[in-house]
Amino acid sequence: MEHPIPRRYHWLTDYSYVPTVATAPETVGFTDNKTATNLCRLFSGVILTQSIFTRAEWGVVKVMPYKAHVAMDFAAGWLALPMTAGPATLFWPWAWWAFRWACCRAC
Repeated sequence: MEHPIPRRYHWLTDYSYVPTVATAPETVGFTDNKTATNLCRLFSGVILTQSIFTRAEWGVVKVMPYKAHVAMDFAAGWLALPMTAGPATLFWPWAWWAFRWACCRAC
């Protein structure tokens, strides 16, 4: 299976994501929004922690399998989606699935 980011380069995204998101409140200028600031720090901390503990070339303490790391990245993306694109973005994939299921049942 072809991945969007090859495993040997995945560390670049993780270790550049962490300082970018951690400093986003100051860089972009939304430090007055404590919820958004705390979420940026939380997300960057989780990504840093899982990168350090991933059983891969870049992991320091190789405990967590790479597949679990990718699954957590995917879950973090889904959790961050309504914060960046609005809450309705979580509804549409499920609505599309329900529509397709209903169409298949009707046939």
